Amino acid sequence: PDQVAYALSKGSCASPMVKYISERMVKGNHEDIYFLARWRHKDAAYALEMARQAGLHMPTSAVAAELFERALSEGWGDLNSSVVIDVLRKA
Repeated sequence: PDQVAYALSKGSCASPMVKYISERMVKGNHEDIYFLARWRHKDAAYALEMARQAGLHMPTSAVAAELFERALSEGWGDLNSSVVIDVLRKA
């Protein structure tokens, strides 16, 4: 996890948000709320519905929404959205 976070924070996708979230994911710091997982799920679901209405297929976004839905089913909706990494760790 540390190597992946390092690579993401130094690569072409590095942004302040990527650096911030990847650090929290590695440390498991999900209690200090920046954006709730349930809000991230809600936004993803809205985007997918809008895409469906426009006739667009967004498979990567659908996977992300599914991961956040699994986080909600674990009872992690009121934790920071970085908790989504724990869904993958649990799999």
